[in-house]
Formats: sequence, C-alpha cells, structure tokens
Amino acid sequence: MPQKYRTNKKKPFELSKVIFCLCLKSYCLKSGRRIISEIELCKRLGLIDKIPHFNTIFNYLKHPVITSIFQDLIKVSALPLIAVERKFCGDSTGIGTRILHDRWSQIRQDYSKHHMYMKLHASFGTLTNVVTSCRITNGM
Repeated sequence: MPQKYRTNKKKPFELSKVIFCLCLKSYCLKSGRRIISEIELCKRLGLIDKIPHFNTIFNYLKHPVITSIFQDLIKVSALPLIAVERKFCGDSTGIGTRILHDRWSQIRQDYSKHHMYMKLHASFGTLTNVVTSCRITNGM
C-alpha cells in the first residue's frame, strides 16, 4: 500500500505522486502555478490520478518525511559516480523566507535578522560537481 501523508483535512495524496510533482517542478524550472499545465499532461498520460493545487505541492515540502526522502534521493543519484569522484567540497548559502524580503547579502551582517533565513549546506564532488548530500538549517 502506498504511503500517504495528510497536510490538511482533505484526502491525502500518495507520497510517490507528490514527489513526482515536486521533481517535475524542479526539472521544468517553472513556478508552482505554471507547472500545473505539465501536471495536467501527466494526468492525461496516466502517470498521476488527480491534479493537486500548487499550494498543496508546496505544503508537502514542510514535512520531514519528504525531506528525508529527498536527501536519500540525492545520495542515491550520486552513487553512479562513486568510482570517479575522490575529492569533495562543502558550501553553504542563505535562503530567504516569506517573512523577510531582503537579500541575504544585506542581512548577513545584521545578526538580529538571521533567524528569518534558512541556510543550505551542500557537499559536492570537485571533479563531477555531483551533489552528494545537503542539509537545511536555521540561519544562525
């Protein structure tokens, strides 16, 4: 039986379908509203059962279940390059939240506003640039 995770009182979507929609959105490099037409095509092709609202797709991103699944997918996608890659680097960047609309470059010196940012830490290979792991933390 497919796993389901409820974000509100409506009937939950299958996690596999939500992950499919999130990956499709990332692959197509479109906004949440503009990806709905692509999801409609997927429904016509029989890849998904129903079309979620674009906010529903974003609401699933808040759940730790989805976060752990995506971290596992990143690790698995890097496995084919395990024989090639030998050196790794790490980097991080600030990500703004909806509450604060300033740029990270303006905020990073004002420590009172750091709590309104998230920080993305990534490890990647220096030869192939493959991302091997990532983690999001608070902005401090």
